[in-house]
Amino acid sequence: MATSDELFEKARLLRALADDVEVCCDAANSAAAGSTWDCDNAAEVRGAIHGFRGAAGRAAHGIRQHAHTVSQQAQALQADEVAAAHEAAAHRHGPEYR
Repeated sequence: MATSDELFEKARLLRALADDVEVCCDAANSAAAGSTWDCDNAAEVRGAIHGFRGAAGRAAHGIRQHAHTVSQQAQALQADEVAAAHEAAAHRHGPEYR
């Protein structure tokens, strides 16, 4: 079972992935938007890139939603870990610690 620290790290990595996915088509979009990118199928290519950018944005949104869920799981697990550590300390030190 993962620790809360591992889950927080997973959520951080998922958010970083979402950031990368969201901008993965930006360079192609910038290149295709330039006036030097004129050819017979330029409009078709630009349209396809626009579609890819939309798909990347939707994928990034889904990844961020999953990262949020993982963060919530990490927070809940962290609370459980703190409670368990407190209980273990109270058990070791006897009734005066409680």
